Amino acid sequence: MRRSITALILSQLTAAGLTACSTNHKPADPAPSATVPTPPSAAAPTPTAGQRGDAAVGETCRNDDDCVPGLYCQLGFDGAEFSETGSCVTTPPIYEGRPLVIHGAPRLAELVASSAWSNPAEPALLDDRAHGLSPWASRWLAAGREEHASIAAFAHTCRSLLALGAPPALVAANLRALHDEIRHATISFGWVEALAGDHRGPGALALDDLGMDPRALLDDLFWGGCVGETLAAHRAIERSAHAPSEAMAESYRHIARDEARHAALAFRGVAWLVEAYPELRPALATARASFERRASVADRAKLLPLLAVLEPAPRLEVRAHA
Repeated sequence: MRRSITALILSQLTAAGLTACSTNHKPADPAPSATVPTPPSAAAPTPTAGQRGDAAVGETCRNDDDCVPGLYCQLGFDGAEFSETGSCVTTPPIYEGRPLVIHGAPRLAELVASSAWSNPAEPALLDDRAHGLSPWASRWLAAGREEHASIAAFAHTCRSLLALGAPPALVAANLRALHDEIRHATISFGWVEALAGDHRGPGALALDDLGMDPRALLDDLFWGGCVGETLAAHRAIERSAHAPSEAMAESYRHIARDEARHAALAFRGVAWLVEAYPELRPALATARASFERRASVADRAKLLPLLAVLEPAPRLEVRAHA
């Protein structure tokens, strides 16, 4: 299924009436904007194609090519944009769910002593909790908090779409995605309980009064949805291949399918926004150029076929049952 994530998203976009204008994609030039990041310094040249850099674990990098073979460049990604630099790590970066971004920073609920959000995940299949399973519990705990915040992110998207006059099919699809995130959160906290006996869950989530600005919604949909959800689907498949049980692997595969659908939904949202608000097209070009400049070679390969549906000016037929 790893290779089929992109095909799955494209098929859902086609079913919704959104298709690529051309299969020949070339990186977009940054649109004039004060938000375009400063290009990397010329003092740090990119390795020649086919070669890898010599940055070791923990050392600074801009993409995977800066790290020695076998390492990955972990950039910061808060749902608003990638950081300019990161550090080399031993495992692929993981993007879980759709982040809730408030005032440019991700927002999570604090953990409290509660099993209210836990959907027990067959604890009998992991009787021995001492044999290297604690890293999996930590991963599920982090994922649970992020999936919980994603519920609020989709709720805010629904409010924004309504305020901006979106069609009912787009609103309904985002509401279904919200319910998916509730299920993802309970699955995640259920695995934490099964793996570690940890009876914790999310407490109150501090939510500020967020506006309904079309540009803010575009940034949220592009970075948190088109980019974040697509990569989350791929990372979930990667984790399923190394999960310590078939039940956990199936949980990851289930989440991957949902995240792929959410990614397609974000592309539909962006297409509708730039059609309804043409003044947002330069901002979309800026966001795409920033992604193409900062993302790793592997992540660009995952996203560029999908980003092609947004060029030069997407037209979306919003179908009632898409």
